Amino acid sequence: MNRIAVPLFDLAQTLESGQIFRYRKVDDLYLVAVRERFFRLRQSGGRLEFDGADAKFVRDFLDLDYDLDAALGRLSRIRQLRPAIAACRGLRIVRHDPWECLISFICSTRSNIPKIKRSLNLLAQCHGSVVSCGGQTEHAFPPPGSLCNLELLKTTGIGYRADYVMQTNRLCTNGMLERIAALPYPEARAELMRFPGVGDKVADCVCLFSMRFREAFPVDVWVQRAMLELFPGCGKNERQIRQFAMQTFGPDAGYAEQYLFHYRRMMKKAMGYGL
Repeated sequence: MNRIAVPLFDLAQTLESGQIFRYRKVDDLYLVAVRERFFRLRQSGGRLEFDGADAKFVRDFLDLDYDLDAALGRLSRIRQLRPAIAACRGLRIVRHDPWECLISFICSTRSNIPKIKRSLNLLAQCHGSVVSCGGQTEHAFPPPGSLCNLELLKTTGIGYRADYVMQTNRLCTNGMLERIAALPYPEARAELMRFPGVGDKVADCVCLFSMRFREAFPVDVWVQRAMLELFPGCGKNERQIRQFAMQTFGPDAGYAEQYLFHYRRMMKKAMGYGL
């Protein structure tokens, strides 16, 4: 396996923080599927081992060249964020494939992570080709235009979201997503919300987790509860909370959101709550 140094990085927290869904752990290896790529990752202290993808892709996918120390330093000035930063330090925001990210978060609406993972893996199995790495196999994520069978989509367990997936599949192309990613954040967000099944939260997830708009602040039930507890008066609804967060956290809003989200889930899991 190839090796690179990875200061201020936590592989487990990065992959397990709800940004991507098509991965599994085998012993000390994470097997990750992203579109047509299937690769392996393993961390040992400040060293990351990988194969199935080149170093450039791995560094970009895991945001390893971003000055995370500086961002966490800025966010640590905000007292309410310090416990989450201390617990999740090293978590980085991935750069997912925009198409797979878009479909993944359309499927995530009113669901939970274990169910989302099952559905996306079934979707890939029904529509994607087989890829392999290190003796393991997985299915590539199907490209735009290939998710046309509504009944087959429904067998993946995504329910009413199957219609949104099929409609978005008919409208979307790789080139369209590339053009959206090149827009300023507010315009990119607005363009994403033109796809069926994409509201505020899904659009912000796609902006943050695949288009590198680090100022995006997705608001789901976990983040909303955390914000209301930590910042009383931050807003009465998701839109107001999002605006407050962007004003308060600025260009680091996305990292603030992801640390709060993952920290809250970690705490609930430690208390024995289902996720």
